[in-house]
Amino acid sequence: MKYLTNEMQLLIELARPNYSEVSPQAKSLLGKINWDEFVSMAMRHKVLLVIERNLELIAKNNLSVQIPYTSIARIRMLAKMSLNRIEALNNTISYLLQNILSYNIKVVLIKGPSLNYIYPHKNLRSYGDIDLLIGMEDIEKVHNLLLKNGYAYEGGISIKSNLVKKISMQTINCIGNYIKQNDINRINIDLHKADEHNAWNLMDFYNNARKDNAEYFSLDSIDSFIFVCFHAWHHYPRVVSVRLEAVQATLRDYMEIRELYLYIQRKGWLNVLYDRIIYINCGAIVNNMLYLTERLYNAFCERNEVITCLPTVENDYEASALTSYFERRLFYPNIEKELLDKYMALRLIPHSSKSFIEAALFDFTKNHYYNDNVFWDAVPIYHSEKEIFYDEPYGTSIIKNIDCKFCFSIGWNEKDLILKIEIYSMDLNWGKENDYNPMQDCVKFIFDDDWSKVFILQIKETGSHEMFIARENIYPLEKIESNKTFYNKQNECHSIITNIPWKYTHLKPEIGKEFFFYFNIICWNREMRYSDTIIFNDHENRLVKLCACPDLPL
Repeated sequence: MKYLTNEMQLLIELARPNYSEVSPQAKSLLGKINWDEFVSMAMRHKVLLVIERNLELIAKNNLSVQIPYTSIARIRMLAKMSLNRIEALNNTISYLLQNILSYNIKVVLIKGPSLNYIYPHKNLRSYGDIDLLIGMEDIEKVHNLLLKNGYAYEGGISIKSNLVKKISMQTINCIGNYIKQNDINRINIDLHKADEHNAWNLMDFYNNARKDNAEYFSLDSIDSFIFVCFHAWHHYPRVVSVRLEAVQATLRDYMEIRELYLYIQRKGWLNVLYDRIIYINCGAIVNNMLYLTERLYNAFCERNEVITCLPTVENDYEASALTSYFERRLFYPNIEKELLDKYMALRLIPHSSKSFIEAALFDFTKNHYYNDNVFWDAVPIYHSEKEIFYDEPYGTSIIKNIDCKFCFSIGWNEKDLILKIEIYSMDLNWGKENDYNPMQDCVKFIFDDDWSKVFILQIKETGSHEMFIARENIYPLEKIESNKTFYNKQNECHSIITNIPWKYTHLKPEIGKEFFFYFNIICWNREMRYSDTIIFNDHENRLVKLCACPDLPL
């Protein structure tokens, strides 16, 4: 199998809940395994309980002699600890959901024990936190109930319920994390919002959830399959997310995609699944995740006009000095991060050509407004190539075939960096809300590769344009009140002039100062539930040099 080590291959082989017969491949791998690495990998990918069950099957076939006794003992000990935690979480879920339901609040359990039915018995489905889906109208009630039951919001931060609702408006799907710590266990609850403006159609899932014979609401198998695909896609190990050490998908995600599909297939519900995929408009995500799952588990899907298992994004990345592929990002993100960091360090070295973009000094004695055309006519302008659509920052390096271009100029003074950007041949979805909307198209600015502080400009149809500072897991976003943005659209050209106050950056303005930046034009792809990015990421030309005022026409 491409790119897979012995440990990866055996882990995938045994990560099957309904494993019934030891395969020749498993037999051949048993004597070639680094068992410490294997066990650690099984824990990290949340399949240890399934692995232990299937190792017992191997023992019945008298093959366990190839497995060190210390490794077997460690697996059994870790499995027992995991079972104890599952029992504690089950008790918590039962009590908590009954408490919430007693207030006539609809709360839907997603993942966790709601997926026990695809396993031979319930104690094979391990989980470390509890994912709940609630309606926007119930956010404040549930927040207060969780606090009343001893949970702390986001690691101990005590905030009012009305602020939580405001925060939830700025997140893609998750409202927040609630934590309860006792002497034995740490309980984590992730609240997800069901509204019409999120990335995953959670409102559809919420409305379709049923109690059936259970004591709580849960998703049916069709919606569970689609949700697991969404979850895996959200945590898909992209190059940028590996560099930023974001939470990655695990093998359990892909294992459950396979098991849920096979369950639906056995029930004869594939036509229902196809209709639901079309209704939700999520074929691209489903096919991407099925493609990756088959890349791990080999083919198991029936192909038709809906399920093709063909990828619609590039999953591997190849460039000079770097080869990044899905399997290594999935199983060895630390190694991958080291390689990516070395690669990016090489790219960030200024080239000998010193091809600078000149940022001209904005003289207020001659120019009273940032949108003064007299000034901008005299400032050097950068023109992009015609096709500059990338998957993401540090993405595949493969330019998408989209007819779009942009150009920009840079000005500055002692208070502000000023940018004029013109975007051509592109439809952009501007929002109506005078606040940050995570599902709205926007422009992001990053300086010196510092992702700890991202400047986000959102053009509003109301004319009240807003710039925010995004920091990881900090909500609500800080609004830059001193930002002045001018926007105009003529024919196919979006013209934007905006300022970023120096005081919000780590940069100190002075003539001769050199730095680099890039900006992303984020266009939300609703079908993929992820953003495509026009990215100014040309290391030959993104170096900026602060210069004196150009000669202005009389």
